Amino acid sequence: MGECESQAIRHADVQGRGCAVYRGAYAAQWYQQGPLRDIDDLIKGDPEFKPDIYLDGVWNKSYSTKSLDGTKQFGIPAVLGRREIIFDKKLFEDWGISPLGGKVTPEEVLEKAKKMKGKNPKTGEDNYGLFWNGGSLNGSLIVALALAYNAKGAEGDLGDMKNIKWKLNSPEMVKVMEWIKEAAPLAPPGFVNNQGGENFGLPKNNIAIGLDQTGGPTMSQYRTNKDKALLDRFEARMNLGPKGEGWVAVDPFIMAKDAKNVQASWEVMKFLAGYETQKHNYQYFAYTPTLKNPDFILPEDKYVKTALEIANVGHSEPLDEANPFYLSDIVPAINGFASKAAAGSAPDIKAFLDDLQAKAEKWSASQK
Repeated sequence: MGECESQAIRHADVQGRGCAVYRGAYAAQWYQQGPLRDIDDLIKGDPEFKPDIYLDGVWNKSYSTKSLDGTKQFGIPAVLGRREIIFDKKLFEDWGISPLGGKVTPEEVLEKAKKMKGKNPKTGEDNYGLFWNGGSLNGSLIVALALAYNAKGAEGDLGDMKNIKWKLNSPEMVKVMEWIKEAAPLAPPGFVNNQGGENFGLPKNNIAIGLDQTGGPTMSQYRTNKDKALLDRFEARMNLGPKGEGWVAVDPFIMAKDAKNVQASWEVMKFLAGYETQKHNYQYFAYTPTLKNPDFILPEDKYVKTALEIANVGHSEPLDEANPFYLSDIVPAINGFASKAAAGSAPDIKAFLDDLQAKAEKWSASQK
């Protein structure tokens, strides 16, 4: 579902017909443009609806469900994306490296990934230290690193982009870029186009650490053959933020401002984002739920459980896909930097960030 789990449910008509599910921050953009309805009055007037069944991070702290200033609720979280750290215990054992700790830091990832690029001492096969999607449109790893290094990147209300205070050339952002510069050569060359990690989570894997992974391939194998070998091999950890946070993808159900039948639309929203539907979607489509207590999750599904832990402590920051300049300029620029770093020709970091800061300030000044 967009950046989440499926393409099965798409953009129903939100221009007056009722409710729809919409991908992540695009819902925030629709809300900013005006065609969506706040649902605070419907929540208040419906004693049967219990917001506390949803994870706090996706109900109270996501741009996909609340207005950019955090004062209005416009969506019910229906499907969660997964962005977690997964590592191959077999490769760690082959190289004689201790497993990733319970709380993973960018420094630990780099330190251990550097030791596992090269010829595997047991198999003789080429191994890579890590992998992430270097062509990601939402820059999810950038968000995780920014959280880890407290690199705000920007401060202010995304509903008032003209007055955003950009901090893209701060010392903290320099640390983010230094990490990317060191990490890029440790990944398969194709990572810049999200290639080279096709076997991650599977028997022929040759990558030690996967960043912003889903665990989907491994869990799919288990669902098919009930063999726990891969589950035991590929271990999950939370993301790189101080509490294990990272970028959290959320697909919400939303309502058109001029819905022809508000009550009927509200009932549909509740049902489609409710417990029974989320249970059905998990069991039949492997969607990740947004609930605090999804007791229908398979006991073996540690990847979904880890995703729920990340989402519960998650929160949206100005460096987010809801920020139009982040999507249009920052992410492509940093992805391009990573590509050059992988080839050994990374730009000067300070000059790179100063240029990005100047472009951001110019862009904000041009906003109405």
